[in-house]
Amino acid sequence: MAVPAQKVQVDLYYDVISPYAWIAFESLLRYDYVWPIKMNLKPFSLRGIMQESGNRPPGSVPAKAMYMQKDIERNNAFWNMELKPPKNFMQWIKTKSSDDAMKLLLVIQKEQPGQWFFF
Repeated sequence: MAVPAQKVQVDLYYDVISPYAWIAFESLLRYDYVWPIKMNLKPFSLRGIMQESGNRPPGSVPAKAMYMQKDIERNNAFWNMELKPPKNFMQWIKTKSSDDAMKLLLVIQKEQPGQWFFF
């Protein structure tokens, strides 16, 4: 009889503002029955990464925004998802951030270690 494979820990670094983080999360959940993995969610600040690297987010670069829109459509078709930006997203993203939500998630992770393993 075959020995079950030991689960491999996969660290998913995410910011709730990123649609790509959601796509990654969904894809890992969907393959749970195929891959022997244990997902560990790791909140981080995408804004901080953008600032430190000198990169600009898609909302501030028209070519990136157009590519991202098409890329999300392709991912929706591939993963059978319905991701779409909220109304007035381009205006909203310039004045809002996910900083407070991400800080809350970091506190929860610190106070409840191990609760972030979903499978």
